[in-house]
Amino acid sequence: MATYPALWSRLHQSHQTDFVNYNATLVDLVRTPLTENDYIDIGTSIREIHKSAREWQPNARITDEFISEAASIAASDRLTLTYSTTRVFVKLIVENLELAFQHDAFTPPMVLSEMFGDVDGRLVEAEKNKHNASVSNE
Repeated sequence: MATYPALWSRLHQSHQTDFVNYNATLVDLVRTPLTENDYIDIGTSIREIHKSAREWQPNARITDEFISEAASIAASDRLTLTYSTTRVFVKLIVENLELAFQHDAFTPPMVLSEMFGDVDGRLVEAEKNKHNASVSNE
C-alpha cells in the first residue's frame, strides 16, 4: 500500500500511541483486546449479515452456542496463531456460515480450538501462495 501515496495517506497512521483508536480507518487487531462479549457481538452480527445477504435462516445451524464457544476460545488468550485472533475468528464464522448455507447436511464441528488452528494455517498458506505467485510474475 505504501507504493500508492493516495491510499497510503488515508491508511497510514501519522503517529503511534499506546492507545488504540477504535474509530480509525484501520484498527490494529493485535493491539485491540476484545472480550468474549465483543466476539459474541461480532459473530452474531456476521451471522445476521450473512442471513440477509443469502436470504436464509442460519440460526438453527450456526447456533448461538457455536458462536459463544468460538467467542470463549477467541477471548481466552490460549491461542497461538500467526494472524490476529479476531481475523481468524471472523474467517471461522464466515466459513462455517458458507458451508452451512451450501450444504444442508453440514453442521459445524464443536472442536473449535482445532478449527482456529486450521483457519490460521490456511491463511498462512494463502499468504505463501500469494507471495510465490508475485515472485514468479516478476
